[in-house]
Amino acid sequence: EVKAFCDAWAGKGVPPAVLEKVKPVLLSDGHPSVIKLSDKDETPLMKVFGDVFEGMSKVPMGQIGNSEAGTVELSDVDRARKLGERIAATLN
Repeated sequence: EVKAFCDAWAGKGVPPAVLEKVKPVLLSDGHPSVIKLSDKDETPLMKVFGDVFEGMSKVPMGQIGNSEAGTVELSDVDRARKLGERIAATLN
């Protein structure tokens, strides 16, 4: 269940380093699987972490571009530089 939880959030863009820190807490016998948020409310720890992950900035995983063609998508700066080079070449 913990592995599926972590894999699902990794697929949504949560950095693997963060998940590696959370996984031992969720698997530990010394930590409760439920946390008290107030005198009356008890919430599963996975739900608490899920809520935290929902609000986190996500990072894109994997390679950008088309790996089959061997090309990688250019950044905006690289595209601007190439355009500038083409313009300069036509002016000379």
